[in-house]
Amino acid sequence: MENLLDWISGKSQVKFEEYEGTNSVVHTVEKHTEKSFKVMWPGMKSSGVPAQEVIRFIREELPGYYDYYVKIKTYVDRHKIPQAEIEIHGTIGLRGNPGRYNPFDTRFFIKTERKK
Repeated sequence: MENLLDWISGKSQVKFEEYEGTNSVVHTVEKHTEKSFKVMWPGMKSSGVPAQEVIRFIREELPGYYDYYVKIKTYVDRHKIPQAEIEIHGTIGLRGNPGRYNPFDTRFFIKTERKK
């Protein structure tokens, strides 16, 4: 069974995936090229960002010295429109996937927007 909150909000076909690296983010964004995205990263929140700009940001502007861990949630909303929510967690260090708070770690959130 799906998460109770997802079921209440009308989300169906919910899939959770976790990856290392940002290639999976690019593939997910490329599946939703006709949509705009809401992007949140430290110090900035933007909405209405086109898919090409999100891909450019991921490929060119994310620092290469971070290790990235990605969580992707894809689902179909109550209006039968495919949606995606992406969380990118960038860490610096030798320990792998983070276990404790590190002030140099960073998080990015990318979410598809519904057309009105």
